[in-house]
Amino acid sequence: MKHTTIKDIARALGISKSTVSRALRDHYDINPETRKLVLDMAAKMNYSPSAQAIAFQHGQTKTIAVIVPEIDNPFFSNCINGVENAAAGTDYLIIINQTRNIERVEVETINRLISMRVDGVIMSLASGTVNLNHIKRLQNLEMPLVLFDRVTDRIDCHKIFNDDFEGAYKATQYLISKGYQNIAHLCGFKNLHISRERLAGYEKALMDAGLKVKPENIIETDFKIREAKIHAKKLLQQPIRPDAIFGVSDHVALGCILAARELNLKIPDDIAVIGFSDLTYAEILNPPLTTIQQPSFEMGKLSFEMIMEQIEQGTQKGTRSVCLKTKLIERGSA
Repeated sequence: MKHTTIKDIARALGISKSTVSRALRDHYDINPETRKLVLDMAAKMNYSPSAQAIAFQHGQTKTIAVIVPEIDNPFFSNCINGVENAAAGTDYLIIINQTRNIERVEVETINRLISMRVDGVIMSLASGTVNLNHIKRLQNLEMPLVLFDRVTDRIDCHKIFNDDFEGAYKATQYLISKGYQNIAHLCGFKNLHISRERLAGYEKALMDAGLKVKPENIIETDFKIREAKIHAKKLLQQPIRPDAIFGVSDHVALGCILAARELNLKIPDDIAVIGFSDLTYAEILNPPLTTIQQPSFEMGKLSFEMIMEQIEQGTQKGTRSVCLKTKLIERGSA
């Protein structure tokens, strides 16, 4: 359906577009008769002004971009739900973007959003992101920015994240309390803050229990089920097999479970598995997955509130970091 434009109204009345524009804005130099003609024709032609055009006039587009590594990951879906829930009732439009964990896509997405002049960006870094110049560009433009979950110490901005160290410590300590002694860890890429924190929590729990941290029991992997399964098989085929695996995420833990099944190993009798996230499928697995629960919905909600703080108060008011607590969910896989 064709939308009526200012040009259409001007053509119908035989006047200039600038005259129509000024009449619609009730400009002081337009006489009442002309204004009435324009308004009557606008009503007759079902004209409605572009919300984006109005926003540009006020220096805002009323759009906030959310950038996530994977839309099909239930954790990020829940975060998005939290953002949209918080945005409900406001006049802001939420634009969802996916990087597929590729740095190049993340850079292209940021560049496109800058050209669109969005009012703010809420994002979780791609696992492949190493160079942060595109993030710094946002800051140079004084664009409101919130990093959530996958944050970085190399950017000073508003951040919201989980206590990943504590969560990993609790996961590993739980395995130790159940009698497991040879615990492996499939960790995420170490350029990510969450990967380093969860690895550190795992190592500290082992050391506090007087257990040795074995380099052969630590393998770096992507947050994908398929790759985790490949690496888990390597661990499970070692001469001295681990008796438990702590996965950096539930996706990674699921990869471990699939690897164990292919090797005819029973969970938790032959190998215990624990994850991190408490995704929707965790409790319906057989056996149900023991995991660390993250408050993903709350993370999304708080991210929107933090971006609105910057929009309303400006980006020069200092930065704020929020660390959310995690919870151990005991089920049947460990």
